[in-house]
Amino acid sequence: MAKFTKNHMLEIGLALTVVGLLLTVVSWSWAWDVGDARTGWLASYEPLANFHDLEDGDYNLIPMIVGPIVLIMGLFYAGEQLVLRRRFERLMEVKKKGDFLSNLRDIEALAKRLPDGYRARVREREAEMKSQSRRST
Repeated sequence: MAKFTKNHMLEIGLALTVVGLLLTVVSWSWAWDVGDARTGWLASYEPLANFHDLEDGDYNLIPMIVGPIVLIMGLFYAGEQLVLRRRFERLMEVKKKGDFLSNLRDIEALAKRLPDGYRARVREREAEMKSQSRRST
């Protein structure tokens, strides 16, 4: 399970963002629906008239709290993956072997936090740099 989440963290983050956004928008729009349940945009859903009263079975307060939390988590995971991937690409773009070797420790640390395909790219790039030095001598 850990391997799956590591390899699909961007997709999981985006899904959490969408779910959190939907929960937040729906719960907050239900909460601020002016008028009674017969005149609002959710006229077919009668328990909205008293959304503050959890004893009557209206649980709108739960998505109102959980929605923003899930939204923040999703934004964090997706944003972290995008930042890590961008940094990885920037470090891998170097042309000189010396620059690449000086950044190799950072590149490997980033590759551990990114999907498995990134580790393979680091190994390919290392092999390319080694063969480049052999050809030049």
